[in-house]
Amino acid sequence: MKVNNHFVSYAAGTFENNIPLNRLFAKLFLRPKTITYHCRKDLEQTTFYLTNKDILNELRGAGYWAWKPYYILECMKNVPEGDLIIYHDCGFGYRFKHFIYPRLLIKFAEQYGSFPGVFIPEHGANKKWTKQFAFQQLGCEQSRYREQPQIQATFSIWKNSPKNREFIQAWLAACTDRALVTDDEVTGIDNDVEFVEHRHDQSLLTLLALKAKLTLPNAGDEVIPLNKSISMVELYFRAKSSFVYKLIYRTVLAIKGIKK
Repeated sequence: MKVNNHFVSYAAGTFENNIPLNRLFAKLFLRPKTITYHCRKDLEQTTFYLTNKDILNELRGAGYWAWKPYYILECMKNVPEGDLIIYHDCGFGYRFKHFIYPRLLIKFAEQYGSFPGVFIPEHGANKKWTKQFAFQQLGCEQSRYREQPQIQATFSIWKNSPKNREFIQAWLAACTDRALVTDDEVTGIDNDVEFVEHRHDQSLLTLLALKAKLTLPNAGDEVIPLNKSISMVELYFRAKSSFVYKLIYRTVLAIKGIKK
């Protein structure tokens, strides 16, 4: 049976202006069976919004990015079992424009059941970017949760399966717990001495993915430049085994002024 890909994204405010061009690039290079871009007016018509207004009306992340696992899960509910859901933020610029089919990343998701993102060790340990309450509440107080880097939540690929629906539901539940997802301080709980700020949906995804022992494509100390771009991450892995793609990848990095 053929496995189809389905693309889903969300934009609010000025980010909605990015939808037409981002949609065009997704259609041309991802070649998904369906493309769905949700916007703020769509969100406000849902029971999910009515139930979680206090979070979703916050300015940061247009609601602390709590809509991200919600729309991934909604896509899962509407596509065939075993198909792949590709999520990518709807930002501005080349990082959010698809210019190569993510063949290797899709193959990875098919093999391991998901491509939850990549480690971003260049930003340091998770304890710098996750508040202490989240570590405690999610049962992730051991050093392996604190010392590992975070997982980039800008894009991900998920096979539509019971296991992944359960995982995304858990992520959604965490993202709709105000004490977990927001910047609100929790009385009596001090953050790590190295704490900088909470990274909301990304912090919660990281903890849950580590707890579920999801497989990632890079090691915890392996830096992937321009890792907010699914196309650049695809090129990074193609360059490992292809001289031609290595030249292409290094050329793009040189244009961007990044040494590799």
